[in-house]
Amino acid sequence: MSTVSLEEFLKPISQALGRTEPPASIEPCEATKAPLPGDYRDYSTEELAQWFTEEATKMGTMRTAFLRPMPSERAPAIANNVK
Repeated sequence: MSTVSLEEFLKPISQALGRTEPPASIEPCEATKAPLPGDYRDYSTEELAQWFTEEATKMGTMRTAFLRPMPSERAPAIANNVK
């Protein structure tokens, strides 16, 4: 197995992208604006389940299995499926 420097590894990728020099600045991408795990430490399971339900419903990805339980039972159902 050969070892290459970071520059050697990135050179063909940069050339394929038409770049010959590093950019002067880099704009943050959407992933860097996403909430981090530490952002959720102050919330209860019920609050996180409610947030998850609202966001998933907005995106149209809420599974029927999560909608069946009563609100008080929804948090454990979501927590069990996310683990």
